[in-house]
Amino acid sequence: MSITVVTPPAAAARPLRVGTPQIPVAGVVEPVAGHPDAVPAATLMSQVVTRTNQERHRAGCGQLAVDHDLIAASVNQSYYMARTGRFTHRGGDGSTFVARARAAGYESPSGENIAWGYRTAEEVMAATQFPYGDDTAPLRSRVADTGTDFGDTDEANAAAAVAYDQARTAANNRKRSRKRQGNLNVHEAPAVGQGFAIVETRYKDGTDEQGEPARFPDNESGWPFHAAAVIAVDGNDRITLEQTATDEQATARAVDGWFSVYQTGDETLSFYAQHAENYSEGAIAITLETRPETA
Repeated sequence: MSITVVTPPAAAARPLRVGTPQIPVAGVVEPVAGHPDAVPAATLMSQVVTRTNQERHRAGCGQLAVDHDLIAASVNQSYYMARTGRFTHRGGDGSTFVARARAAGYESPSGENIAWGYRTAEEVMAATQFPYGDDTAPLRSRVADTGTDFGDTDEANAAAAVAYDQARTAANNRKRSRKRQGNLNVHEAPAVGQGFAIVETRYKDGTDEQGEPARFPDNESGWPFHAAAVIAVDGNDRITLEQTATDEQATARAVDGWFSVYQTGDETLSFYAQHAENYSEGAIAITLETRPETA
């Protein structure tokens, strides 16, 4: 099922009595024709928020609140995907979720989850929860081709990304001119079982919460990197599972993942292009792979 917004999100919002929490939806929202039993959009959104908070409570996490500024941005993107048949974090005007959230008045966006084809909140939640069992072997990451460990420190990650970029640039320069690729960042093409990462390489001096000297990513988001595991490949398309999380959340496995689709080689739809806005011009896209943790 997809959800169609009949009245643009710019219209005055009104609260709907659809359960807890209440979701204000701009205009009239109706199910797609041919699915008379589909759940109305406002009810479905409320149910997803409620079920998400139930899972967060079980995991000992704080509760999420509905932010009215984000309703217009999210409904507008849902309308765009339903109208065009495109499942994407990129808006019709080329905007990222960060740009859309800020345009709607929310200054600190941290992530966007999108889902497609699910008829109930239960189906959405079942598709986005990925338990990490106690019997799962711990894994570490390393940079593909170079074999350099990834994940020890932010600046070590940056050095590994620079070395990776130097190696692939040298390999690209050895090709005949007609086979050379342009922006190598958009041509990263991990296989299933590998992953993308965009890594910040520019850092600035500052002080941490204790007032001690520290180094921080020199970008607007403050993120040192973002990674996405490739779970399926279809031609140049890579389907990924990814998340954004703090160190504490990652350790506790307290954040659910979401699916994305990226098009390798595309200046707009590649993994690098979709995330570059959050990083400096020095950011590098690389391919990661796993290795078993050693004692």
